[in-house]
Amino acid sequence: ADREVEVDVRFVSATHQDLVAMQQSGRFREDLYARLAGVTVVLPGLTDRREEILGLLVAAAPARMPPLTLQAAEALLLHDWPLNVREVQQVAAVVRMFMAGASSVDLEHLPTSVTAAYHRALTYDDGRPSPPMERAELVRVIAEHEGNVARVARTLGKTRQQIYRLAALHRIDVKALRDDRSE
Repeated sequence: ADREVEVDVRFVSATHQDLVAMQQSGRFREDLYARLAGVTVVLPGLTDRREEILGLLVAAAPARMPPLTLQAAEALLLHDWPLNVREVQQVAAVVRMFMAGASSVDLEHLPTSVTAAYHRALTYDDGRPSPPMERAELVRVIAEHEGNVARVARTLGKTRQQIYRLAALHRIDVKALRDDRSE
C-alpha cells in the first residue's frame, strides 16, 4: 500500500511447551515471549477432564449417532487421550466409518487404541479375567475416603463410573456412607 492502514490484531497461540522455562534458558526469544504472553490460559489434557470426553465425541460425531453401549462409553473414559481433542475427532471419524446401520456404538466401532485400556482393565497381566472387587473391600475403601468417589477411583486405579458400577453391583449406597461419615 502507499499509505498506512491502522489495524487491530490479536494473536492466539498454543503449545505444550513451558515457554517461561524456555525463555529463561534462552531457547525462546524474550521479545517474542513478551508479545505472546498477554493472556495465558492453561488447559489440562483430557486425561484430567474425562467428564468432557463423551460430549466432545458427540459434538464431533455425525448428527444421528446411535447411543453408546456401556462398554463403549467405559472404553472411551478409560483411554488416556494423549492427542487430546484431535484424537477424539479422529475416533469420531472412525465411528462414522464403522457404524453404518448399527443401532448402537459398541467396542467394535472404536479403534483398538481406545479399546485396549478397557480390555486391560478387565484382565490380569496373564490374560485371565479379573473378578469384580469384593464387597467388604469396596466398602472399606469408600469409608476410608469418606465417600469421595473420585479419591476412591484414584486409589483403586479405576474410573468413577467403575466405582459407581461396582457399588451398584454390590448394592452399596455410596451417598449413605458419605452421609454417615459427615454426622
